[in-house]
Amino acid sequence: MLRTAFFRDVNFDASFITSWAVRYRKRNEPFHRIIKEYEQKIWVYKKENFDLRELALEKELQITELNDKIYKNEEKLKINEEDNLLMKEVIESKNQEMYQIKNSRTWKAIQRITKFLHILKLR
Repeated sequence: MLRTAFFRDVNFDASFITSWAVRYRKRNEPFHRIIKEYEQKIWVYKKENFDLRELALEKELQITELNDKIYKNEEKLKINEEDNLLMKEVIESKNQEMYQIKNSRTWKAIQRITKFLHILKLR
């Protein structure tokens, strides 16, 4: 069994060199101590992985909720646009009615009579 060998230094971050860079050190320690360091690092990675998965699930839920809100708001907007179109049609119809009324002979006669009565009141 090897007593002196090179092992990865799991506590050293060489990513400032490149993303795949690592450092190996010559170690004379018993294997159980070296394995302990690996196990500690693995636990940190597992915890980090679990936390990130949990965060991803939360974000996915938030995205789903926001998509639902967007869908509901789009439906409301569609209904409001339809209502607006109907209201525009009603307004246009009423404007046409007013135009026809104001351009009718009856309306013009009533206007003349009203002016005449107003002039009589002023005297």
